Amino acid sequence: KVNLLAGFLASSGANELSRRRRERLRRDAAATPSRPTDPEFAPDAASAFSDGFPILIASEGSLRALNDGLKAKNEPAVPMNRFRPNVVFDGVDAFDEDAYADVVVRGGGGGGG
Repeated sequence: KVNLLAGFLASSGANELSRRRRERLRRDAAATPSRPTDPEFAPDAASAFSDGFPILIASEGSLRALNDGLKAKNEPAVPMNRFRPNVVFDGVDAFDEDAYADVVVRGGGGGGG
């Protein structure tokens, strides 16, 4: 089996598959819509499928506040995944994340520090 795989990888058929795959990836990347990010926060960068920033931070507190407001207007609540955040904080006040200047992520153990 190894010899068959090595033979195929050395063949023009494998090179053709690889070439077609590279072309498809290049074509797909060119077709992906993107827009520049806000230069104040991410100069010389672009982002696809976002509202202008490459990372969206949200909090459970903000979602609760939003849903409380919707409930007061007899509107249905919305789930967090509706906003597609990359990072979700809990244990902070509503909309605190709007004022975060830096976020440090540490791995393992929990408990911060």
